[in-house]
Amino acid sequence: MKKLVALVMTLTCAFCFSACGNKAAQEKLDVSLADVRNANRLETLIEKHDSVFTKEENVNINGDVYNTVFWNFRMDDGQMVLDTKAVVFEESAVMNARDGIFYDLNGEEMAVTIVPKAEYKKRIMDMLPFLPSDGEKLVSVQATDDDDEILIETEFEHPQKGASMGGSYYVDADSLQIKRVQIAAYDEKGFKSNIRALTVTCGSREEPDESALEAITDAKKEELCSVTVVLNPGSDSEETHSLSVAKGCRIVISGREDYSLYRDEACQIQLPSVDTMSDSVTIYAKPFS
Repeated sequence: MKKLVALVMTLTCAFCFSACGNKAAQEKLDVSLADVRNANRLETLIEKHDSVFTKEENVNINGDVYNTVFWNFRMDDGQMVLDTKAVVFEESAVMNARDGIFYDLNGEEMAVTIVPKAEYKKRIMDMLPFLPSDGEKLVSVQATDDDDEILIETEFEHPQKGASMGGSYYVDADSLQIKRVQIAAYDEKGFKSNIRALTVTCGSREEPDESALEAITDAKKEELCSVTVVLNPGSDSEETHSLSVAKGCRIVISGREDYSLYRDEACQIQLPSVDTMSDSVTIYAKPFS
């Protein structure tokens, strides 16, 4: 998961484009970034379209695509799920999120991250890759040659590196739904050093890559470990997660607070990690204090 998130979260930036005007689009130019964020919240998009598919490409200054990330958000049996696949040259990492659990496959490494149920939905929504951030400043709102589109341009700084960034959001003139995004990072001389291009398809029927979920849970019985994780034992917020994972799979607890792992329900015997090489294991976790 960390490698996959790193591929996505550290690549920020944008193209600046000029555009010609037309009367239909010019009538809708009174748009703020708050309007765009509200129109493209995941809950809003999912309610209207059931699914949101994003293809993200990162391009170097020579125009070469050096990694591609696919995001597939949708509803499944009444719950929000997410499937992502990051491809870097010939290597790939896949993550499938289901019912409070993130299944990660990076090469041959397998990991399961358990999120408290109350935090799961927000965790998914926060992973939407194409919304303007709170730190972006509106530069311009322009009409385009396409009557159905508006181009919104922004500027901001990279949150870690302080590099100059710019974003170009092509949105539907009526709904303000984002169709595509181009983000660029600029070097000290003002030249583009990296480009991040995204296309967004609402209502997509793109088949998700579920290879992480399959690799971790769909093994022979003798190759599986039955894992029970009890979060916040003995408290009003106690919850239990039961799952079977391939032996050797790493288990991580991730919430707003840092969790410690324990062998016993009283949380007296601490564990450094979870051993999934046995047939079954039960662990307890509570926030570190």
